Amino acid sequence: MNIKIVRNGVAVIGVALLAYCTLRTPTEAETYEQVLRDMPAGTPVPVSSLFKRRFDRVCMLGPYVDQFHDAPEAGAVNPFLKQVEYVGDEDQWSLLWFDHDRLSLTAFDREYDMDVLTPIGVNIAEVMPDGFGSVLCAGAEKAHILKISKDHDYFDLVAKK
Repeated sequence: MNIKIVRNGVAVIGVALLAYCTLRTPTEAETYEQVLRDMPAGTPVPVSSLFKRRFDRVCMLGPYVDQFHDAPEAGAVNPFLKQVEYVGDEDQWSLLWFDHDRLSLTAFDREYDMDVLTPIGVNIAEVMPDGFGSVLCAGAEKAHILKISKDHDYFDLVAKK
């Protein structure tokens, strides 16, 4: 086989991969991950200003959460999670969006700089700003995301009291 042909073939593949990576539009989750990574730690930021999407209500699903218990949203959320065959495992967390009658999910992989706040990770009371509380779900006007940097970055859904 001619070495020149092989070299040219590798160069063409390299250029094609570079073009694909450059032209590919990031997924919603990738875009939102970058927004969360870039947000300041310690100050709750309104969800509506972080994510450019329509929603009436938002909920946070932590690891191992694949249904709601004793929450007002359970009647809508549990059938939706079952329909989409959502599996809440240890490797991900999600934001669940309500837009009138439509529900949708944005799933995030749990990583060093992209983890959901759990009582094991951080003492919540120690880092919660005055006037806010950790919530499962919140309306669009009250919903905020709090980023906590302690050992690594944690996120929590909080709402004004």
